Amino acid sequence: MATKKKQDVEIKLVIDNREKDISYTKELIDGRITKDGIKIVEIEKQCVKPLGCEDKQSTGDVTIEYRIKGSNSDWIKSNLAIECKRGMDFFSSLYMKANRDRLMMEIQRGYDYKLDFYVVVTDSLSELTKKIHKVPKFRNSNVENTHFDMMIKLDDKLRECGFNGVITSGSDLTWCIKRIIKHHIKKNKLQYF
Repeated sequence: MATKKKQDVEIKLVIDNREKDISYTKELIDGRITKDGIKIVEIEKQCVKPLGCEDKQSTGDVTIEYRIKGSNSDWIKSNLAIECKRGMDFFSSLYMKANRDRLMMEIQRGYDYKLDFYVVVTDSLSELTKKIHKVPKFRNSNVENTHFDMMIKLDDKLRECGFNGVITSGSDLTWCIKRIIKHHIKKNKLQYF
């Protein structure tokens, strides 16, 4: 049996084509290969269908494809899926029942398709509460309590499916996504061919 050798890899970031603000992705492109042998070289907007769900419904906002550095071979799909929730999008995803059900079904698909699934939000609870209270109909309410309860249910669902809880990136969304990608590559030994 031949021993697999660690190779430098190039990464193509696949971003869901429905995402409106992808400005953070520009900072994900690596100017050079880093000492870990991983280089993000390309970004493509398309329907996100990680390995295992190619013929099924889109799952997540971000996934990656990879190949040996400099090989120009076909991109290899990964089973990584990252769901990004920025600002009030996270509140809306949990507060409105239809949106919450859709998010829970997406997490369930991640489990069913055997994905490495992460949920990343940009705002802390205190930042989000301030934004919620700027909405006139929520100004004098305790809707943040409902949001917190729904967030616990979200974490319960993630845990039930064997996923990590919600990751709060703050203003470091780019850095957080890059770290998740590198963690996924190392954990799954995607550099060994």
